[in-house]
Amino acid sequence: MSDIVERLKANIVAPTLLSDAADTIESLRQQLSQREEELKKEELLCNDIFKSREALREELDRLRRELSAVKQKLEATEREWDEMYDGGNCSCHINPPCDSCTHEGNPIGLEETDEAWEPDNE
Repeated sequence: MSDIVERLKANIVAPTLLSDAADTIESLRQQLSQREEELKKEELLCNDIFKSREALREELDRLRRELSAVKQKLEATEREWDEMYDGGNCSCHINPPCDSCTHEGNPIGLEETDEAWEPDNE
């Protein structure tokens, strides 16, 4: 009799366990699929961030090169001013503004405007 009971239990319990296992497997597959989708989205986001970072690096490099070129030009015009006017040689007392004071390489950099030639009242 116990053999029959064991067989009946096996026939009732085994399908239930198989059904539960199948449900668990299906649930895990769905979770895995969702996680794969999330990972794909994260990968796309990371790629966008990486591309943006690279673009920013390229822009920074371009700006550094541009700044270097401007700096070299400025240094060249300052050397030119220094060679032409021996570090000054202002003749504003004769005829202001003089070429030395208004030369773009002059470190003081006075412009040919009335405001540049007004005395400071400080």
